Amino acid sequence: MNRSQLQKLTAKGEGPHVEFKQSTAELTGAMQALCAFLNAKGGTVVIGVSPKGKLVGQQVSDDTQQKIAAALERFEPPAPVRIEYVTLPNKQEVIVFHADSGGDSLPFTFECRPFERVGTTTRRMPQLRAYFPERKIEREDRLAIPPAALREILLNAVIHRDYSDPGGYVAIAVFDDRVEIRSIGKFPGGITAESLAAPHLSRLRNPLIAEAFHRTGAIEIWGRGTNRVIAECRRYGLREPDFREEGGAVVVTFWAEIGATAQVTMQVTMQVTMQVAMQVAMQVEAVLDAAQTPATRAQLQQAAKMANRDHFRKAYLRPLLEAGWLEMVIPDKPQSRLQRYRITSAGREALQKKKGGHKG
Repeated sequence: MNRSQLQKLTAKGEGPHVEFKQSTAELTGAMQALCAFLNAKGGTVVIGVSPKGKLVGQQVSDDTQQKIAAALERFEPPAPVRIEYVTLPNKQEVIVFHADSGGDSLPFTFECRPFERVGTTTRRMPQLRAYFPERKIEREDRLAIPPAALREILLNAVIHRDYSDPGGYVAIAVFDDRVEIRSIGKFPGGITAESLAAPHLSRLRNPLIAEAFHRTGAIEIWGRGTNRVIAECRRYGLREPDFREEGGAVVVTFWAEIGATAQVTMQVTMQVTMQVAMQVAMQVEAVLDAAQTPATRAQLQQAAKMANRDHFRKAYLRPLLEAGWLEMVIPDKPQSRLQRYRITSAGREALQKKKGGHKG
């Protein structure tokens, strides 16, 4: 794209397929717009345009390009985005991102969230469907399946999957009348499909992953998740879900009428939940691995590929210290600028079990 073509594009203003940003200080918003374009018919994001629509450009350094590359890596699946740099007479550069329609790869997510374009606005893709209950004129929004129940089963599928099987997986299938979630690995010893409807002992196949979710608050009470799932379905007016073993996997079936639009919504919701669940497990493993030798908070955070320092401290560093999987090198001075963190024997044992599962 040359300067003349760029001027013609910006003269038309923003629209359903065009978004302007003044600088890479708004890079997150630019990436969200690209995600929305990928989930539609494509579009263009231009960085270097003032709020009044004037081409102003910006300096583009190696650091700028690295930040752009890092942002593009936060798309799932990898985003087919083309980048052009157009130099202005003031020697500043305008950055132009072109996104084609995602086609068969839909939906795309940025930072584990799907986005869509409505007019000139980029927004989170709705994970709800509307309906009007009998005798009510107020609109209510809800999934075809209770979100809490869906989330619980997806977490269980990740936590209890048999990672010793190199061909193992978690699969989700959405039909017109049901949703099935399949996780490779049989029920643990002493657990049957029938026992899941009553209080039962929890047998952890992957304690490292399970403890990570427990410490972040995703799991509250061991052995009660399936009971809450059943209760949620009853409250929602649905029949109880089915639990069964089939072909070396545990299969959970939710029974509900799933229309064509709701199928897309369900697939987006479950994809995002699965991405977040798997990401938490991998980040905990990355932190423990990085702490094999004493490391700073910043080094551990970098290993987990997390940008928010406060979130990393609260959701990862502090729980791992409390669990006894990490320890401070200078425990008497927790705020010392020389503070380092290292893995403990308990943390090393948990990490070895997890890696042993990877190797099968």
